[in-house]
Amino acid sequence: MVRATLFVHDKWVEIDQLSSDPAILNGGTEAGEYFARRQRDPERAARMAKARQKLGQALDATYGERVGLAGLRFKAGLSQVELAKRMNTQQPSVARWERSPETMRYESIESLANALGVDPIKVFAAIKAQRQPKTTVETHELA
Repeated sequence: MVRATLFVHDKWVEIDQLSSDPAILNGGTEAGEYFARRQRDPERAARMAKARQKLGQALDATYGERVGLAGLRFKAGLSQVELAKRMNTQQPSVARWERSPETMRYESIESLANALGVDPIKVFAAIKAQRQPKTTVETHELA
């Protein structure tokens, strides 16, 4: 059993209090703790990083830069939590930037590039590609 939280108005809000949550009372685990515990196993963490890298390579081969910031993160083999730690920020910020990168400031872009080990120009290119329509049909439909 896994217990969940919601991200509302830029903060995490518990769905139920731990003390009254039947899933927790019956031995369940909060989702964030469950995934953090799994990442603490070095062998499992290495397998997950390798799987993310393979996914990033497949996305890059299929879509190129259009996958945007998430694609860069996947190619680096990082989760949003790991990237946030490298950038000295929080995971919700990484998720927000991946959804709408136009909210990023230059300092954040530079920090992201350093955390991923890529040139900031590559991050700018991913942002630009992510913001553009994917095909001619989409351009026509959006007009």
